[in-house]
Amino acid sequence: MIPRYFSGQISPVFRGMMTLAMGSGAARLIGVASIPILTRIYSPEDFGALASFTVLVSMISPVLTLRYVVALPLPRRDGMAMNLMALSASIMGIMALIVTVGLWLLAPLLMGLLSMEVLVPYWWLIALGVTAAGVYELLSTWATRRKAYITIAKTEVLQSLSGSLLKIGLGLLALKPIGLLVGQVVARP
Repeated sequence: MIPRYFSGQISPVFRGMMTLAMGSGAARLIGVASIPILTRIYSPEDFGALASFTVLVSMISPVLTLRYVVALPLPRRDGMAMNLMALSASIMGIMALIVTVGLWLLAPLLMGLLSMEVLVPYWWLIALGVTAAGVYELLSTWATRRKAYITIAKTEVLQSLSGSLLKIGLGLLALKPIGLLVGQVVARP
């Protein structure tokens, strides 16, 4: 039954899905393999800071592009898609500036309201993480439009590997919890 899905007109879709699934799976395996090492380097408080950081970046990131990037694969012509990409990038730049200035001015107040005081010294890394997540989403959605599935899969594996190595390396240099936070930005914004 499975060989039937990989032949005919629909086969490129399933091959693309398989490529993305294998890349994502390999990236997850790298992350899971690094956990035993990371738990010996970092304290539970450091992982608490990472959890707060990840939640905050994940909540702010979708607002950065106002989700216009989701429409990138839809236009039939590349010209229209490029205009949509330019619009998304412009919105992302403006919103990233607003988030950065807002965090610069109000980080102690905002982090206090959210009970995330541990992240006050790392407000700049939150802004960087949000911006990196927006840029990655924009570029990966464009790559999806171009059917560059192998490139997306390789990028996920490379990000996971470099993020895990960075977390381990910075942890061994006793840069805690910033090692986890920087590694998270690199691993998958």
